Amino acid sequence: MREGFDFLKDMNLLSSPSVTAHLLYHSVIVYRGVPLSKKIDSINSDDYEIKYNISDTRVGILQDHITDICQRTMDICKGGDLCKDYKSNDKFKILNSILIDSFEDILSILEKGN
Repeated sequence: MREGFDFLKDMNLLSSPSVTAHLLYHSVIVYRGVPLSKKIDSINSDDYEIKYNISDTRVGILQDHITDICQRTMDICKGGDLCKDYKSNDKFKILNSILIDSFEDILSILEKGN
């Protein structure tokens, strides 16, 4: 989880509340070319999403908490933060920071094993 989250931050992909919420909402995002993508390709599924079990309960806990926050964020934004001048809107800047910080805080707690 940490590697994926850090990747999203490093690539500046957590750019607006709607985008951040969509990216953090999914417990697994598989990028083409990584080893897991080859396993998924071998399933020959045309579905956008496939079912899987999360073996690490900490990941499940994080997903349960962040899913609610992400859904609420998407409800608040309704795509309004995707316009080109959203960065001048303090509401969206604050909302994006809260979303990123919430994910970071929950992840850090779970990494410590608390």
